[in-house]
Amino acid sequence: MSAALRFIVPVLLVACLRVSGHELDGRVMCGYQGWFRCEGDGAGEGWRHYQAGGKFEPGQVNIEIWPDVGELAPEERCATKFRHADGRVAEVFSSVNEATVRRHFRWMREAGIDGVFLQRFAVEAVDAGVRDSLGRVLANVRAAARGRTELVPDV
Repeated sequence: MSAALRFIVPVLLVACLRVSGHELDGRVMCGYQGWFRCEGDGAGEGWRHYQAGGKFEPGQVNIEIWPDVGELAPEERCATKFRHADGRVAEVFSSVNEATVRRHFRWMREAGIDGVFLQRFAVEAVDAGVRDSLGRVLANVRAAARGRTELVPDV
């Protein structure tokens, strides 16, 4: 997909983690993308955001830093074709897994982050399958934020 075709929908979801209200002044806010998918996670998007050239295997990777999944439950982990130096299977996570999104939000609360902005690229919502998985991520973010969400203009 051409970089020129990627644009942000003019609306963001603000998910408040530690506070309620409309004031952002003095708050620590972060972006939460929810881009990651795994083969077999139910989204039907393969290794979205992990893969390069349509594959996610040694020599075909699109991430700069491998995620630490050490605190994730076994059902939150996705086995890959990669191996650690000791021979163990290297695992990643999927953003459509509700337990994982809840865990990310718990970590952010514990780190003192007040809220997140969830952005979506409109061009990705054209495909029904992608749109459905984006909807799952959105629902997971809303649940993890415990209902303290609102839509705001993306300026």
